[in-house]
Amino acid sequence: MPAEARPRARRLPSGRWQLRYTHEGVVKSGGVYGSKTEALNAYRDIIEPMLNGRVRRDLTLRQLVDLYLERHATVAAPVTVAKIRHRMVRPLKEFGDTPLCDLERMTDELAGFAAGLPERFRYSVMSALRQTLGAGVRYGYLASNPAKMAGPNPAPTPRAVRCFSPDEITALRDELDERGGGAIAFAAATGLRRSGRTSSTPTSTALAAS
Repeated sequence: MPAEARPRARRLPSGRWQLRYTHEGVVKSGGVYGSKTEALNAYRDIIEPMLNGRVRRDLTLRQLVDLYLERHATVAAPVTVAKIRHRMVRPLKEFGDTPLCDLERMTDELAGFAAGLPERFRYSVMSALRQTLGAGVRYGYLASNPAKMAGPNPAPTPRAVRCFSPDEITALRDELDERGGGAIAFAAATGLRRSGRTSSTPTSTALAAS
């Protein structure tokens, strides 16, 4: 690495870190990051390869997904990486072999793609695409995130929770053995959810009344 290009990171009043480096006698900013390590890693992964002429300008979306998930796997749980890869199946089917330099100008096509997704899948699929292309911006392969420019990505309205009546709970308990019936009673009384959190629901109120 040329001595003049050695990166430095300075802490800003906001608490974030600004990356700075000198190239051809000119001090330049490499962006603002959440930590000093993140800033210096950005220099190593993005700016230094650009200075040395090693940046891939023909990178496709499929290649970016592989690159991003390989790097993301060092800080994220395997289940998180698997979830992103699963959600990227539809975007890859549509745009997987598109070079990022072309995809960056395809905001209209991405907006149409989002509009054509099933309502219950749109938020998760577009979130994964926005996250992946955001990494492409940080890595220097994109100047902007076309998935974000395609429009807002509101979360869907949660599905209504169907609550069992006391009679239905009793019928379920009668169909099971003592252990299974106890599990039904516990789930209803605590408002048990898949996330493991409890809440006060009409079901638990109904059970208490019984």
